[in-house]
Amino acid sequence: SIDLLMTRVRAATAFDKKAARKLINAVTNIAPRYAEGWRTRAALESGMGEDGAALLSLQKAVQLNPRHFMALVELGDMLQEYGDKAQALKLYRQAVALNPQMEGAEMRIRELTRAVEGQDI
Repeated sequence: SIDLLMTRVRAATAFDKKAARKLINAVTNIAPRYAEGWRTRAALESGMGEDGAALLSLQKAVQLNPRHFMALVELGDMLQEYGDKAQALKLYRQAVALNPQMEGAEMRIRELTRAVEGQDI
């Protein structure tokens, strides 16, 4: 039933955000330990301009599944955007450790490493 609800959330997100919100709320209520539900919820919230709620949903996804590399990267993106470069760098490094093929993550790590840790002489 969760798979069906998630399929409907993805379909509804494109044309009816209110319906998508109701569906993703059902997912997170029925399966509160399903990390992908929380990550999808964060994407919907972010798309609706609710960055605070999206940040909390991403944190929940990472808490439930610390190996969810997409949630780690998305949380890192949000934290970097809001100025927490050190924590964003930590999350990007975790994501790359889990999935070395993460597109663009190495570049983000290089940039943030210089900003957070400085540059070697």
